[in-house]
Amino acid sequence: MTANAPLLQGWLRGHLGFEGVLISDYNAIAELLNQGVAGDNAEAAALALKAGVDIDMMSNVYAQGLPEALKRGLVTMAEVDAAVRRVLKLKERLGLFDDPYRRGTAQPGAVRSGAADRHKLAREVGRRAIVLPYQWERRSTAFL
Repeated sequence: MTANAPLLQGWLRGHLGFEGVLISDYNAIAELLNQGVAGDNAEAAALALKAGVDIDMMSNVYAQGLPEALKRGLVTMAEVDAAVRRVLKLKERLGLFDDPYRRGTAQPGAVRSGAADRHKLAREVGRRAIVLPYQWERRSTAFL
């Protein structure tokens, strides 16, 4: 999934018009090495970035591999800039430039308003996500 450009760039970004940030699964970009999809960090970083993954969660492959991928011409600065732009837009929408620590400053024991609504929404999103692979196979085989 992490290197699947037809799915992430073609279907998600192109067909559905998703403009948000894509974050890798935990250590998923590094797993491209273990799975034999990439030969080194530069190749793994390039595959994930070109597929549309904006943030490397925990593997550090972007930090280690993207400079080398740029040197070898595996990615362009425009591709890196596009991912960075999406991340910065998200941070702006979340208000992190004005108050970078606002989500981590709740007082111990503070009552969180709307928790029941968030739990209900999370359950609904989880219920819908379970059927995504079925919908993908039935409706979107043109992007494979």
